Amino acid sequence: MSFIMIEKIGAVSLRNGVIRMQCMATAADGTEQQTGELVIPAIAYGMVAGAFQGAAKQLRDKIEEARKAQEAQEGKKEGAATTH
Repeated sequence: MSFIMIEKIGAVSLRNGVIRMQCMATAADGTEQQTGELVIPAIAYGMVAGAFQGAAKQLRDKIEEARKAQEAQEGKKEGAATTH
């Protein structure tokens, strides 16, 4: 399995029923470089885009859960500090 770093999307094209997206990332010298190409059949694009949106929602939910857990932990620490 190979991994592609994607910090932004470059050029996008649609030819012969295939969507191609240029994947870009910043190199060590600060220049933007192409890291690969995301190739999606146009017929599946909606499903793939929906999956990315679903993944983003899951990440937002996990971040919110972690934030609430951290706040609860900090509240316990503050409560323990005031009882001593």
